[in-house]
Amino acid sequence: MKLFFVAGFFIFPLSTTYSQEIDASGKILDELGSAVPFASIVFKSDTSEDKIFGVLSDEDGSFSIVLTKDSYN
Repeated sequence: MKLFFVAGFFIFPLSTTYSQEIDASGKILDELGSAVPFASIVFKSDTSEDKIFGVLSDEDGSFSIVLTKDSYN
């Protein structure tokens, strides 16, 4: 029982650290400043080729997505 408590104590902080999320939102505009409806927004991880997230903007060009904390391009 004592070993489980110690192991759980060290694993719990690591799991909360890696589960951080980022709220990314914005508005897609063209070169004239007009909203671009239904544009594709893609976030690709710099650290893992398997991490690709995407979302479409709405009719006003606005978008919002929740991403895991990482480096994206």
